[in-house]
Amino acid sequence: MKKSTRIFFLTLGIGYSGVMLADEEKKTPKPQNKETSQYLTCRKKSLKLFKAGFLDKNELEAEGNSCKSQFPGAAVFIDCKKVAFKKNKKDPKALKASLLACKDVLAKVTFNPEDPVPFYFHRRRLYFAGVPLFSQNGEDEVKVPKFNCSAVNAALKKPQKAEFMFFGNHPKVFESLKDHSVEAIRKSMKLPTGPNKKGKFVAKFGKVFGDIKDAKASAYFPTASCSFDRDSGEFIDGLKVSYLLEEGLAFPYVAIIFYKKMPEGKKAQELIDALAATLNTFEKNHRYTVSKNPKKPQLILSSFPINDFDEEGDPHNVCKKIIDNSLVNRYLGIVQWDSKAASFPEYILLANVSLMCDMGNRLATKF
Repeated sequence: MKKSTRIFFLTLGIGYSGVMLADEEKKTPKPQNKETSQYLTCRKKSLKLFKAGFLDKNELEAEGNSCKSQFPGAAVFIDCKKVAFKKNKKDPKALKASLLACKDVLAKVTFNPEDPVPFYFHRRRLYFAGVPLFSQNGEDEVKVPKFNCSAVNAALKKPQKAEFMFFGNHPKVFESLKDHSVEAIRKSMKLPTGPNKKGKFVAKFGKVFGDIKDAKASAYFPTASCSFDRDSGEFIDGLKVSYLLEEGLAFPYVAIIFYKKMPEGKKAQELIDALAATLNTFEKNHRYTVSKNPKKPQLILSSFPINDFDEEGDPHNVCKKIIDNSLVNRYLGIVQWDSKAASFPEYILLANVSLMCDMGNRLATKF
C-alpha cells in the first residue's frame, strides 16, 4: 500500500452516529427488515413506471437489477423465499424450516456491527457487510447500500481522480510483456529513467513506480473506494470496498475493515483464522494458509506462497504465480496489527487478486 493511500484509508469519517432511548430502540426495525422493505419499494416503483409506459421490458429488467445491486441482502432473501415456497408447497413443516433458513441467510449477508469479520458465502458468492464482492460484471455507476460511493463515481468520470494501490507488480509479470525488453517497455509506456519515486501515470494502464530496470518496480491499476457511512458499531472504525476501474467500468476488488477495539480475547491471529475458515469452507478446490510477513507486523492469508515484497514490505508480484500457473478466483487476505500492541488488529483486508491480474493482462496487451 503506498504511503499516500495509507493516509487516505486511515482518515475515515463515519457520517452517522446516534444514541437511541430504550423506547425508540424498540420501534426501530431490524436492519434486515428495513432493507427488505426498501428493496420491495424499489421494485414496486419500477413496476409502476413499466405499467405507466415509461419503461420497456429491457429497462424494467435493468431497473430490477439496479434494485438488487442496491439491496443485495434483501434480494437474496426474497429469492430464497420464492424457492422455499416452490419446493415445499405440500409440506408445511419443511416450508417453515426453509423460511427460517432464509432469515438466517438474510441475517448473515446483512451488515452486523457485532461481527468483526463480516464475510459470508451464499451460492458461491462472497458477501462483505451486505455487499456482494468480486463480481465480473462492471458498472458505470456504483450504488451500494449504506456506503458512500461518490469517490468511485467521480473516478469513473475522471480517471485522474483514481487511487493506485493493492498490489504492485512489475510490468514484465503480465503475459503480453514477458518477452519484451525493459527498454521496449520503457519506450512504449514513455517511462522516465531513474528512481521515479512519485510514479508515472500511463494512460489506459495505470501508474508505474520505480525504475523499470529494477526488479522492485511496480505497476498499480486505478482504484477508488466506497465508504460505509452509517454507525459501524462498537468494534469497527470503518469499512471500505475498493473497486478496480477500467474504461468506465468498476469491479469490486478489495474489502477492508478498520478497528477501534476488539471483542474481549480477539487478536489478529484469531481474525485471520476466522477468515481462513470461511474461505476454506467454501473454496474447497484450494487450501488457504496463514503466514507471517517478515517485513512488517502482518499476517498474510493465501493459497500460494508469498515470498516477494516491495520496499514498503507489501506483497509484490503476486500476479506472477497466478498468471504462470493459471490460478483463478484466488484471494489474498491481510491482517495488520499495531506494532506497539501486538494483540490489537488495525485492519483486515481481502482482495480477489485474480481479478486484478486478469485486468493487468488485458491492459498490458495495449503496449
